[in-house]
Amino acid sequence: MIRAIIVEDEELSRQRLVRNLEELEVNVVASFSSGQTMIKELAMLDFDVAFLDIEMPMISGLELSSHIQKWKPAVQIVFVTGYTDYAVAAFEQETVDYILKPILRTRLEKTLKRVEKKLQHTKGASLPTKVEKNAPLQITCFNHFSVKIYNTPVKWKTLKVKELFAYLFMHHNTPVHRDTIIDQLWSDHDYRKAKIQLHTSLTYLRKLLATIGEEESITFSSQYYQLSLHDYHCDVDTFEHLLEAYHTVNTETIHAIQETLELYTGGYLEQDGYEWAHAKASYLHELMIIQLERLAKYYEDAGLPSSQLKYLHWLQRLNPYAEHVVQKLMLAYTKAGSRAKALQVYDHFKTTMLNDIGLEPEEKTRKLYELIHHDL
Repeated sequence: MIRAIIVEDEELSRQRLVRNLEELEVNVVASFSSGQTMIKELAMLDFDVAFLDIEMPMISGLELSSHIQKWKPAVQIVFVTGYTDYAVAAFEQETVDYILKPILRTRLEKTLKRVEKKLQHTKGASLPTKVEKNAPLQITCFNHFSVKIYNTPVKWKTLKVKELFAYLFMHHNTPVHRDTIIDQLWSDHDYRKAKIQLHTSLTYLRKLLATIGEEESITFSSQYYQLSLHDYHCDVDTFEHLLEAYHTVNTETIHAIQETLELYTGGYLEQDGYEWAHAKASYLHELMIIQLERLAKYYEDAGLPSSQLKYLHWLQRLNPYAEHVVQKLMLAYTKAGSRAKALQVYDHFKTTMLNDIGLEPEEKTRKLYELIHHDL
């Protein structure tokens, strides 16, 4: 079943589209009246297609489309609008369709067939045929980008060749326009020189991939490049695929989830400093935080504060200014019989807040500290 979200500021239009999609057996996982609201929840949503109104206050559908595609390139975009003026701009953003209001059922059915066809093609190619850890190509994206061929680290001809491979790999199995690549990687060059740099880097990449039988993995069609690898292993792919398989934390899934989270050795391409990777990094960071909170809650509900502490500390490293995490840490230490450590958590947090942003902890956190201190 197709999973969809809707962003439409007109309530009646939004309700009508929800109803029409559900009648056509589409799972509408969420609907929003504004792009700002959707962006806040983006990391927690799992969907295949986004139906976006174009003319909306604050954030237009065109801007929202760009944000979604940076976050997850495989998501399909359908624009819904009452105006024909945006058609060219819409299709420049690689949308699957553009529907004019009022929407006829037959027109919506046609759109859904396009979405389904494209999703089948994407899903058929999205999973590598082999993801074993002993695959000839080993790709690491957490913390820093590294590539090994038959366990030997790749020696990059230039840093731009490395960055180009990282960029194409982030859009794996998804066509990317040549000018988009140039804009992201060679924005400081004039167009002619940037185009030469791109082609030179692609030549080195193709030669490199040919050493493991992947000489046809980079294709070019209608100004679009696409990287499609077949035999590789990647830590981020494994991380995402396994977490998709385990939706809840219970006695049957907890060990697999714990092992999966150990793959997160740092932010996505964190040490490389690629600006174009920020959206993907934010998504994975939020996904990690959600999973850590689930594990912490699991051990809290099980009455095992000592086990809960590991994941609360991990959460604090990822989000050092999160007061609710500090409060849970203090309570967990108290339940584990370590009130002194609970107070140390507060003291350290207070010092960090004052030194970094010049703020005191919230009243709720201060009162919790006083309560624990009083009971010592």
